[in-house]
Amino acid sequence: MLNLKRSLKTNHKEGIAMKFRGVKVFALPGSDILAEKVCFHLDQTLPTAFKPEGGLKLTRPDIYTFDNENVMAQIDNVRGYFVVVIHTQCPPLHDRLFGLFALLDAIYNSNAADLLVAFPYMPYARSDRKDKPRISVMSKFLAETLNNVLGVRRVMLLDPHDSHVKHYFKPSADEISSIYMYADFINHLIATQFAGDKDKLLLAFSDASAAKRFSKLTELLPFLKHDYIDKYRKDHKGTLELQKEILCQGKICIMVDDEICSGGTAIGDAESLKKNGAEKIIMISPHAPLAKNGLTTEQIMANIENSPIDQLIITDTIPAEEKINFSSKFHAISIAKLMALAIQQTILDESVTKLHEPSYAEQCKTGNYPVLNLR
Repeated sequence: MLNLKRSLKTNHKEGIAMKFRGVKVFALPGSDILAEKVCFHLDQTLPTAFKPEGGLKLTRPDIYTFDNENVMAQIDNVRGYFVVVIHTQCPPLHDRLFGLFALLDAIYNSNAADLLVAFPYMPYARSDRKDKPRISVMSKFLAETLNNVLGVRRVMLLDPHDSHVKHYFKPSADEISSIYMYADFINHLIATQFAGDKDKLLLAFSDASAAKRFSKLTELLPFLKHDYIDKYRKDHKGTLELQKEILCQGKICIMVDDEICSGGTAIGDAESLKKNGAEKIIMISPHAPLAKNGLTTEQIMANIENSPIDQLIITDTIPAEEKINFSSKFHAISIAKLMALAIQQTILDESVTKLHEPSYAEQCKTGNYPVLNLR
């Protein structure tokens, strides 16, 4: 039986009952590329009672930047709607972030029935702890700003750099993961290219933190051997020192990390694996900013193209199609279906945690996986 308990919401400002009118999805430029795909999947499965007349379509708010560089957002009517804002970190980051603040302020002042902010890749997610004296912790600042200033109470994070970030939000943010999708992709790879030769593959996590963060992969793929590259960062610039090497002679190594930014760390890891006898290297990373101060996009992509990484598999949490479509080495798998299902669970007041169960994870798998030339 469809739960329509949201159909009457109390408007605390006016003290009257509010008619529930459906769902509206908003996204700013940059985030709208993924949000458009999420809307498509959400429209396929969301019950009719929750969709506006004519179906669910992405709304792009008007963001004005005045001559003095002040920002203003103007939105469609959201009174009585469950509003979903999808926002991912993409350049120019701070322009987008202040656009998000303006958008959420406009929503807050417009009597929406409910609000969910979904972060495929949360801005400042890596600024998540005070591990040096007198430094900022911007992910905590962002969470407190959304909670205490903009009234946000529902937040969703996809594969955050560290799970503890979700606890900066009050109540804690919901966390979802692309881990089942990657497990399915690796199973597909085995079935199509390595049937009967699974021992050829090795899960090679980028460091101990990545091994812990993606430990579910070893549970889902118990037949694969795994190891991690033991290293430490000498400074905040990312300078690395290796402690030991992975035993990977003759193996096809599947490197796993949560983010590939400039590719410098990944390339260094790949060189280490090649030096120790790895035959081929596949890099898997949910988030791919593919950016570095002082380097152009072309330089970054050329560095990865000419590196020992044979195949790079990313998702579309950050717009990257224009960066990667020139080479058969780069592939993107969409997380739009997973995001849509998690958003729907929230709208229907159902458990998002269920998406971590294998039976529900089946619904998130895309099945549209790239063909890798590894022979």
